Amino acid sequence: MEAGYGYSTYEINSNQITVTGSYKVYPAVYIEDTKTWHDVLMPIYNTPYLNLTATPATLSFSEPDIASDFTISDMKLETPLFYNTTFTITANVENRGREYYDFISAALLRTGTNNVLAQSESMLLDVPANETMKLNYTSKFTDKLMAGTYDLVLLSSDGEIISARLPVEYSTASTEITINDFKLANENANSVPMNDIRFTGSLTCKSGFFNNVLTVALFASGSNSSVAAFNTDPITAKAGETVTFTATGSFLNGTVGSTYLAYLFQNSTQLTRTKVSFTLAKPLGIEDITDDGGCTLYPNPAVDNVTISADSPITSVELFTFNGSQAMKQAVNGSSTSIDLNVSSLPQGIYIVRIVTGNKTITKRLIKQ
Repeated sequence: MEAGYGYSTYEINSNQITVTGSYKVYPAVYIEDTKTWHDVLMPIYNTPYLNLTATPATLSFSEPDIASDFTISDMKLETPLFYNTTFTITANVENRGREYYDFISAALLRTGTNNVLAQSESMLLDVPANETMKLNYTSKFTDKLMAGTYDLVLLSSDGEIISARLPVEYSTASTEITINDFKLANENANSVPMNDIRFTGSLTCKSGFFNNVLTVALFASGSNSSVAAFNTDPITAKAGETVTFTATGSFLNGTVGSTYLAYLFQNSTQLTRTKVSFTLAKPLGIEDITDDGGCTLYPNPAVDNVTISADSPITSVELFTFNGSQAMKQAVNGSSTSIDLNVSSLPQGIYIVRIVTGNKTITKRLIKQ
């Protein structure tokens, strides 16, 4: 059979089945040249086999009852719900049947009805058979409704409600933010390592609810085209709340000794007008590693885990390869002087570890075995 060709039907000679009984019939292909049988891969939602009941007079086929049997429980809305603002839903998913593979979406229903008033973008949900998982779904509602109480549900691709109803408050208040103190976080603006560019600032949510990332865009002096960009971690702020943020990145294609300008954006909207300038320097390397007695890495060399201890609370930990690429960034709550880092997935080699504490930045060398 040539590539691209196949069969939509197949005839079975009843004389080939001589023993009365029940069978499972799977699709397979026989390669004459090698005298071998091979399974035929089936799409997840296709029936993988047929039941066959054979008697001396008849062959009877039927589809097996192996549908997905999954439940969504403990659904929670983790963020306030505002028009055109990112929200997050979490839930537990348990699948007791065949693999569940479908696109799901969130919807707002009129309370007590099945009338869908707004629907978010879909995401693919893939839950293997007989497994459980934690659902973390992030999207936004771009259909503007009247402010009020609605039922929040999850829908399958064919519109079936697959979760319990969750009463939620929906607001149309517009989100307004201001940016304060956006600045370079590196100590020397005249010598910023191209693999360790850091910015900091604060965001005040004046109204609505902010749940998004910000982008730092770099421009060559005198140019209107961005040459590099990197994002903050997700920022959440309620009306009247001020939060701090950091953005860290690399610009390995930059020119050492050249001056660059940094501006802050949300999507395509420029948030800062005051230029933040710096001069690019060679990458952070072995010669820049500090031997600071206030911070230790143990064990070093490390195979699976390494413990980082400092003399003041740790606020940020990042690992870089020696060519400047970020290998890992660890989320830190800033309340502990010791954290455990799982490095088991990293390739063997030497890494630069940048540890930020409340009052200083320390760089150490880590050997991964």
